[in-house]
Amino acid sequence: MPDNEKLLENIRILTSNVTDEFAANNIRGGAADALGAVPSDEAVNALITAAKNDPAWNVRGRALTALGALAKDHADLAIDPQVFLDALNDAKSYPVECAAKVLGKLHCMDALAPLLGIIDRYEDGKDFSAASAAIDALGAFGDDAVPAITEKLTDSPKRGYFLRALAATGSLAAFDTLKDALADTTLAGYEKVNIVRGLEKIGTPEAIDTLTAALDTEADPAVVKALTASLEKLGVPEEQLADKRNAAERRSMETLLTGLKALKPGMTEDEADALVGPGNFQMGPNVVHNTKYGTFQVLVNDAGKVFGTQHVDSVISALEAKLAEMPAAEEAPAKETPEEEPKPEDAATEPALETEAETPVEEPVTEAAPDAEVPAEEPAAEEAKPEDAAAEPAPEPVPEAPAETKPAEPVKAAPEKKNNTKKIMIAVLALCLAGAGIFYTISANHKKNYEQAAEYYAAGQYEEAAALYEKLGSYKDAADLHAKTISWIEAEELEAKAGTDAAAWDKAAKAYEAIDDEKAQDQAAACRRANKYYTAADLMKAQDWEAAKELLGPLVAGNYKEAKTMMTACNTHITFNEAEALYAEGKFYDAWKLYRSIQDTDYDDLPDLYERADMCIQAPPATGVVYRNPAYPNNAVQLSIDNSGYKNSFVKLYIGDDLVASVFIAEDATATFWLPAGTYRMNKGYGDTWFGTEDLFGDEGRYWKCKFGGSETFTLEAGYGYTISSGTGGTGITNSSTGRDDL
Repeated sequence: MPDNEKLLENIRILTSNVTDEFAANNIRGGAADALGAVPSDEAVNALITAAKNDPAWNVRGRALTALGALAKDHADLAIDPQVFLDALNDAKSYPVECAAKVLGKLHCMDALAPLLGIIDRYEDGKDFSAASAAIDALGAFGDDAVPAITEKLTDSPKRGYFLRALAATGSLAAFDTLKDALADTTLAGYEKVNIVRGLEKIGTPEAIDTLTAALDTEADPAVVKALTASLEKLGVPEEQLADKRNAAERRSMETLLTGLKALKPGMTEDEADALVGPGNFQMGPNVVHNTKYGTFQVLVNDAGKVFGTQHVDSVISALEAKLAEMPAAEEAPAKETPEEEPKPEDAATEPALETEAETPVEEPVTEAAPDAEVPAEEPAAEEAKPEDAAAEPAPEPVPEAPAETKPAEPVKAAPEKKNNTKKIMIAVLALCLAGAGIFYTISANHKKNYEQAAEYYAAGQYEEAAALYEKLGSYKDAADLHAKTISWIEAEELEAKAGTDAAAWDKAAKAYEAIDDEKAQDQAAACRRANKYYTAADLMKAQDWEAAKELLGPLVAGNYKEAKTMMTACNTHITFNEAEALYAEGKFYDAWKLYRSIQDTDYDDLPDLYERADMCIQAPPATGVVYRNPAYPNNAVQLSIDNSGYKNSFVKLYIGDDLVASVFIAEDATATFWLPAGTYRMNKGYGDTWFGTEDLFGDEGRYWKCKFGGSETFTLEAGYGYTISSGTGGTGITNSSTGRDDL
């Protein structure tokens, strides 16, 4: 039975303070997570209400995930899948993503068409997380999804995405289609990587032959890497792949080298992509390509034409040098470990990775319990010492003098009485000596057992020690030591049963702490570490990342179990939550930086972070005045700013320290507007990526204080028209660099 008080508290939290404020969302979201572990009708009803009606998209998503867990593990709750099907139409991507994952796990056949629809509706450049979840969910249907997916492949602009879903099924029925797609030269490399993984899932001899044949012709390095990895997983010996892999690497290098040398201004972006492959990410006219031989950029204007490149020559030099070091194609190349390449699935979206400084990891400290020392025991004062007993032999009887020979006489009574007394004395003495021997023997056995028990205790054999101490009874401090060994046995039993239960580790720690023993205190400290570890794990399940991080800090320093991996997960989620909060506040550039700073993105509960970062990039405004100061309404002067030859620009015009107007000017465009007469100064920023009027082009933009004939001020007189040119014509401008915050 669930803890009713805790259940009611979580329902109260989930259903009260309903708001879209971020901090409150996290609290309600945590309550939803907790209810997902409580199989009760009350929990289900509260979660359904939150999934349908909560104003916060992240709470709706977490409620759907919690409902899905209950639906999968507790069929008796009879949760209607319609709540998940309805959520596929949510306006926000995260609830759609959560619902899609649940429907895939539940194998809900009614979800096939809506999941395909999500992929159909996806717009390139938008948040891909929902479409990605739909693809994975379709894959979970296996054979059942193949006919529906195959129908979508005909002349579909989303063919690559549907092929990815088909590959995710791992169905033998998809083999022929995937085989043909792998040989399709028009298909992008990152799409082929998914097809390779699908053929790996199929894993038949025919699939292995298809993958092997592709390795003989493929030139895309990401696809080559995927082919090699899949074939190794399918049992193809590495030595059989070495020559093919090296030949493919040389082929890809030669292909890239040829393409780089063929790049020229005026060709279309598609033509450039055909030569060098699509870029890793695109920011306006700046298409960035990351390769293992260096990073280069292809500059493309708004018309989709190449107008320049950056760093291509250095990559060409690196390729030529590498090719010169490699053996000719017909030679057997020396076996070497291939260099690490970017993940294939991220090849189309990930920016160049920054090298992170390695964090030194302390060697784990081996904790050795001190040996228990048993002090030498002094014999009790009342006990007979063995050496004393040996030194006092029993007295021998005194012989009587021989009787003289006399004439026969009656025997006298007195002598006879004397002999009996002696015999009695001898018998009593013998009994006393025997008793002393028995006492000595018992005492010696106690001492031996006491010492043996101490050895068992020191060796950690507490059950054996307890048995001996119990036999010793009241001998010395045996009774106290018996109680101590029983405490050890009980503490060890608690520890053995603790498993992943943080509270159980706390009980074990307390049991050890109650034992007055240095070794026990060491063991208590070990249990405390386990308690922190599993408490942190529980906090992470509840998405309380900050609290978990605090507990994990000392464990990471001690290299404890998976604490380092868990800490990375905490930092990733904390950063993600910070980015989400900044995005919600409209601080798009700061959010963009945080999304892109996350390196480890392999978490099922996080969306595609590069897609998330792209959401931060704002559509630039139309050319013209963006802001006008109402205190300067007079329009006595016409001013034109010609931006020919320059990227998107943002201009601020000041009279004194007062901002009069802000103007956005698209690349190669001219903005014409009216101003009051006066003496102005002008600051200008330009760049590729627009984050709004607060963050402008981010720190990646360029910002200037404009000068006119050496002066930062210029005068506009009433009744005249003026033209200022960023490039040619009008009044020329010289610039001095300034920061974004000073614009």
